[in-house]
Amino acid sequence: MRDWRELRGYFRALADVRRLRIVAELTHTPEISVKDLCGRLRASQPLISWHLRVLVRSGLVQTRRQGRQVFCALNRPAFRAYADRLASMLDESVLDETAPLRDESSVMLPQHPPLGA
Repeated sequence: MRDWRELRGYFRALADVRRLRIVAELTHTPEISVKDLCGRLRASQPLISWHLRVLVRSGLVQTRRQGRQVFCALNRPAFRAYADRLASMLDESVLDETAPLRDESSVMLPQHPPLGA
């Protein structure tokens, strides 16, 4: 169950277009300053820092401080680990086939009298 939660956090971190653009930008360089990243993405420093915080908390990006500047880099092993974990979970068929899945059609909706009745 813990694996599912971690994978959910991974996908939530990547579920924003701006964060995907940050990841794409980080794939082209081993390390970049937040200031330079802001310039490349044409976004403010507070906005980029907020998105970087989400990526750092998920373990996908690493940061280091040098004086007043912050540098960030993609955590490539974390991406590989998440991909491997997802692949193994899908291969092992972790989903219990006997457990009923929630079907939206099985949800009871309130019955309304026909119009004009």
